[in-house]
Amino acid sequence: MKTSLVVVVLLVSAFAETYGEFRCPKFWTEFNGHCYRYFNQPRLNFDASQSYCQNFRLDPDNCSCRRAGLVTVDSSEENTFLHEWWKSVREPISDRQHVRIGYTDKGSEGRWRWIDGSTSSYTRWDSGQPDNAGGGQHCAVIWKTSTDFGKWDDEGCGSSRAFICEY
Repeated sequence: MKTSLVVVVLLVSAFAETYGEFRCPKFWTEFNGHCYRYFNQPRLNFDASQSYCQNFRLDPDNCSCRRAGLVTVDSSEENTFLHEWWKSVREPISDRQHVRIGYTDKGSEGRWRWIDGSTSSYTRWDSGQPDNAGGGQHCAVIWKTSTDFGKWDDEGCGSSRAFICEY
């Protein structure tokens, strides 16, 4: 009888996790079935940001096997959400700020890919971007100015920036 009860409980738990209401861990923000977390500190370069996202413990109250990564932006709705959400949670240090996303052409100049290797049908480059100014701009950021509305810029991957993780 105990074994049957354990099996039923496990099946109900698996069903609830698969088909139940989606919830992000504490300190993460949900949008369209994805969870996001903004990190203003530490400010890290592109590779270190990705590593930080992958190794960050998603739910301090529950050991989870899920791994995050730098955010990927798949639609204008997601970009608008990220930009507005980021503006609301960031420290208002200055008008012109950047937040790192997981988009790069480090592997091949001009061939932009997301951190997971996928290509994108959606981009939101600012006018004249990406421009690879100085020959070393291979990582994308969303930037905030008074008129940008969530446009992207390319910059050096070694720049220390705030970043957004997603899972």
